[in-house]
Amino acid sequence: EFDEAFKVKLLAVTDPGQMTLSTPANSAILGTANEYIQVINDITPGRVSFKQANYSADEIDQGSGSNVVLISLARLAGDDGAMCVTLDTAGSTADASDYSISYLNPSASGQADIYWADKDSLDKLVQVTIVNDQAYDTGEVLELAWVRKANCDGVTTVIPDFDAADNANVTLAIND
Repeated sequence: EFDEAFKVKLLAVTDPGQMTLSTPANSAILGTANEYIQVINDITPGRVSFKQANYSADEIDQGSGSNVVLISLARLAGDDGAMCVTLDTAGSTADASDYSISYLNPSASGQADIYWADKDSLDKLVQVTIVNDQAYDTGEVLELAWVRKANCDGVTTVIPDFDAADNANVTLAIND
Protein backbone atom coordinates (compact mmCIF):
# COMPACT_ATOMS: atom_id res chain seq x y z
CA GLU A 1 0.00 0.00 0.00
CA PHE A 2 1.22 3.50 -0.77
CA ASP A 3 2.07 5.99 1.96
CA GLU A 4 -0.69 8.43 2.86
CA ALA A 5 -0.24 12.11 3.67
CA PHE A 6 -2.61 14.74 4.94
CA LYS A 7 -2.22 18.44 5.62
CA VAL A 8 -4.03 20.58 8.19
CA LYS A 9 -3.93 24.30 7.49
CA LEU A 10 -5.44 26.92 9.79
CA LEU A 11 -6.89 29.65 7.61
CA ALA A 12 -8.04 32.32 10.06
CA VAL A 13 -7.31 33.57 13.54
CA THR A 14 -10.45 34.07 15.61
CA ASP A 15 -8.76 36.12 18.36
CA PRO A 16 -6.36 38.44 16.51
CA GLY A 17 -3.92 40.23 18.78
CA GLN A 18 -4.70 38.05 21.81
CA MET A 19 -2.08 35.98 23.60
CA THR A 20 -4.56 33.71 25.37
CA LEU A 21 -7.80 32.04 24.49
CA SER A 22 -10.58 34.35 25.58
CA THR A 23 -13.36 31.87 24.84
CA PRO A 24 -11.77 28.41 24.59
CA ALA A 25 -14.89 26.89 23.04
CA ASN A 26 -14.62 28.97 19.84
CA SER A 27 -11.24 30.71 19.64
CA ALA A 28 -7.68 29.84 18.68
CA ILE A 29 -4.30 31.53 18.60
CA LEU A 30 -2.27 30.98 15.45
CA GLY A 31 1.50 31.12 15.79
CA THR A 32 4.08 31.25 13.01
CA ALA A 33 3.40 27.65 11.92
CA ASN A 34 -0.03 27.72 10.37
CA GLU A 35 -0.02 24.27 8.76
CA TYR A 36 1.04 20.74 9.58
CA ILE A 37 1.75 17.82 7.22
CA GLN A 38 1.58 14.24 8.48
CA VAL A 39 2.85 11.31 6.41
CA ILE A 40 1.76 7.80 7.34
CA ASN A 41 4.35 5.29 6.22
CA ASP A 42 2.84 1.89 5.70
CA ILE A 43 5.22 -0.81 6.87
CA THR A 44 4.78 -3.90 4.73
CA PRO A 45 7.22 -6.63 5.72
CA GLY A 46 5.82 -9.11 3.23
CA ARG A 47 5.16 -12.82 3.42
CA VAL A 48 7.41 -15.88 3.22
CA SER A 49 6.43 -18.76 0.96
CA PHE A 50 8.19 -21.80 -0.40
CA LYS A 51 8.16 -21.53 -4.20
CA GLN A 52 6.71 -25.04 -4.46
CA ALA A 53 5.18 -27.46 -1.97
CA ASN A 54 6.61 -30.83 -3.08
CA TYR A 55 10.03 -32.10 -4.05
CA SER A 56 11.65 -35.51 -4.42
CA ALA A 57 15.24 -36.73 -4.30
CA ASP A 58 17.06 -40.03 -4.61
CA GLU A 59 18.93 -41.43 -1.63
CA ILE A 60 21.63 -42.70 -3.97
CA ASP A 61 22.90 -40.18 -6.51
CA GLN A 62 22.04 -41.49 -9.96
CA GLY A 63 24.92 -39.52 -11.47
CA SER A 64 23.32 -36.13 -11.99
CA GLY A 65 23.05 -34.85 -8.44
CA SER A 66 19.66 -36.50 -8.02
CA ASN A 67 20.25 -36.64 -4.26
CA VAL A 68 20.46 -32.82 -4.01
CA VAL A 69 17.49 -30.46 -4.01
CA LEU A 70 17.50 -26.67 -4.06
CA ILE A 71 14.47 -25.32 -2.22
CA SER A 72 13.53 -21.74 -2.94
CA LEU A 73 11.80 -19.34 -0.55
CA ALA A 74 10.20 -16.10 -1.69
CA ARG A 75 9.46 -12.84 0.09
CA LEU A 76 6.16 -11.68 -1.35
CA ALA A 77 4.12 -8.44 -1.24
CA GLY A 78 6.52 -6.33 0.80
CA ASP A 79 10.15 -5.71 1.69
CA ASP A 80 10.10 -3.36 4.70
CA GLY A 81 12.49 -4.37 7.46
CA ALA A 82 14.97 -7.19 7.85
CA MET A 83 13.30 -10.60 7.87
CA CYS A 84 14.73 -13.90 9.01
CA VAL A 85 13.41 -17.45 9.17
CA THR A 86 14.81 -20.85 9.98
CA LEU A 87 13.52 -24.32 9.11
CA ASP A 88 11.66 -26.74 11.36
CA THR A 89 11.70 -30.45 10.49
CA ALA A 90 8.91 -31.60 12.84
CA GLY A 91 6.65 -34.17 11.21
CA SER A 92 9.46 -35.75 9.19
CA THR A 93 9.84 -39.51 8.99
CA ALA A 94 13.46 -39.03 7.90
CA ASP A 95 15.86 -38.40 10.77
CA ALA A 96 18.74 -35.95 10.83
CA SER A 97 21.25 -38.60 9.68
CA ASP A 98 19.30 -39.02 6.39
CA TYR A 99 19.97 -35.48 5.09
CA SER A 100 22.00 -32.32 5.48
CA ILE A 101 20.70 -28.79 5.06
CA SER A 102 22.88 -25.95 3.77
CA TYR A 103 21.55 -22.43 4.23
CA LEU A 104 22.79 -20.58 1.14
CA ASN A 105 21.57 -17.10 2.18
CA PRO A 106 22.20 -16.86 5.95
CA SER A 107 22.38 -13.71 8.08
CA ALA A 108 26.02 -14.50 8.88
CA SER A 109 28.45 -17.22 7.95
CA GLY A 110 27.49 -20.53 9.52
CA GLN A 111 24.05 -19.43 10.74
CA ALA A 112 21.12 -21.82 10.31
CA ASP A 113 18.74 -19.24 8.88
CA ILE A 114 17.47 -17.54 5.73
CA TYR A 115 17.90 -13.75 5.79
CA TRP A 116 16.42 -10.84 3.86
CA ALA A 117 17.81 -7.37 4.55
CA ASP A 118 15.52 -4.32 4.52
CA LYS A 119 14.27 -3.75 0.93
CA ASP A 120 15.54 -7.20 -0.16
CA SER A 121 12.87 -9.29 -1.92
CA LEU A 122 15.09 -11.71 -3.86
CA ASP A 123 14.37 -15.43 -3.61
CA LYS A 124 16.58 -17.33 -1.16
CA LEU A 125 17.85 -20.91 -1.45
CA VAL A 126 18.32 -23.84 0.87
CA GLN A 127 20.19 -26.92 -0.35
CA VAL A 128 19.10 -30.32 0.97
CA THR A 129 21.45 -33.25 0.32
CA ILE A 130 20.11 -36.74 0.94
CA VAL A 131 22.61 -39.06 2.63
CA ASN A 132 22.84 -42.72 1.61
CA ASP A 133 22.41 -44.54 4.92
CA GLN A 134 22.79 -48.00 3.33
CA ALA A 135 19.35 -49.00 4.66
CA TYR A 136 16.17 -49.50 2.66
CA ASP A 137 13.55 -47.15 4.07
CA THR A 138 10.17 -46.86 2.40
CA GLY A 139 8.11 -43.73 2.54
CA GLU A 140 10.75 -41.48 4.04
CA VAL A 141 9.86 -37.81 3.90
CA LEU A 142 11.46 -34.63 5.10
CA GLU A 143 8.88 -32.04 6.15
CA LEU A 144 10.13 -28.47 6.26
CA ALA A 145 8.30 -25.45 7.63
CA TRP A 146 9.66 -21.94 7.92
CA VAL A 147 9.69 -20.38 11.39
CA ARG A 148 10.35 -16.72 12.11
CA LYS A 149 13.63 -16.01 13.82
CA ALA A 150 13.27 -12.85 15.95
CA ASN A 151 16.95 -11.99 15.94
CA CYS A 152 19.45 -12.77 13.21
CA ASP A 153 23.08 -12.02 13.90
CA GLY A 154 22.14 -9.18 16.26
CA VAL A 155 19.47 -7.69 13.98
CA THR A 156 15.88 -7.64 15.26
CA THR A 157 13.62 -8.83 12.45
CA VAL A 158 10.04 -8.12 11.42
CA ILE A 159 7.19 -10.61 11.64
CA PRO A 160 6.18 -11.93 8.21
CA ASP A 161 2.58 -11.47 7.14
CA PHE A 162 0.59 -14.61 6.40
CA ASP A 163 -1.67 -15.64 3.53
CA ALA A 164 -3.36 -19.05 3.53
CA ALA A 165 -2.54 -19.44 -0.18
CA ASP A 166 1.23 -19.38 0.52
CA ASN A 167 3.31 -22.54 0.91
CA ALA A 168 4.29 -22.53 4.57
CA ASN A 169 5.49 -26.16 4.35
CA VAL A 170 7.46 -28.33 1.95
CA THR A 171 7.41 -32.11 1.62
CA LEU A 172 10.55 -33.73 0.26
CA ALA A 173 10.00 -37.39 -0.66
CA ILE A 174 13.16 -39.50 -0.41
CA ASN A 175 13.33 -42.24 -3.04
CA ASP A 176 15.22 -45.22 -1.64
